[in-house]
Amino acid sequence: MGIFDLFKKKSAIINSQVSQMPNTSTKSDKTKEIVNDSEPQTLENMIKQAVPSQGGLYPHEILMLEYADTYKTNENTFQNFWKWEYSVLNPQAVLDSLYERGFICHGDAQSALKHLLVADMKAMLSKIGEKTTGKKEELINRIINAYNPDDLEKELPIRNYALTEKGESELKHNEYVS
Repeated sequence: MGIFDLFKKKSAIINSQVSQMPNTSTKSDKTKEIVNDSEPQTLENMIKQAVPSQGGLYPHEILMLEYADTYKTNENTFQNFWKWEYSVLNPQAVLDSLYERGFICHGDAQSALKHLLVADMKAMLSKIGEKTTGKKEELINRIINAYNPDDLEKELPIRNYALTEKGESELKHNEYVS
């Protein structure tokens, strides 16, 4: 008798005991719906089960507020977790909705500088004959001081979103989501 034969005998005993038990279902219909993983959860179904914040935002919108400043005002590419974890198929539509409702706005030139690569900042500085050495914060300050505001606006046409006071307040009151 091998070691695995011992397990075979135990499983045969357990199977015979289970087959002798009365046939009662322990799961309710609701439990069967929850356990069923064959259908992905849709955003619409998740919204039906969620409670909006005082500002009227659902959890996926509050999470999008947290990430808003990492996205540009146009031509974005979004991480797949929006689709797979939160069932958000069109993240840009969520950003647009937050913008229309006043939770986010278009960022200014200084916030656009923070998202630039150091190499791009050095190129901007060398274009106007300024010193190109230093840490990122030093380069940002040097660019702000060296460029007049109109030229800086033209030099940085691509902007990221920024939180408004309303958006910051919403994040502060709903930290549990992020």
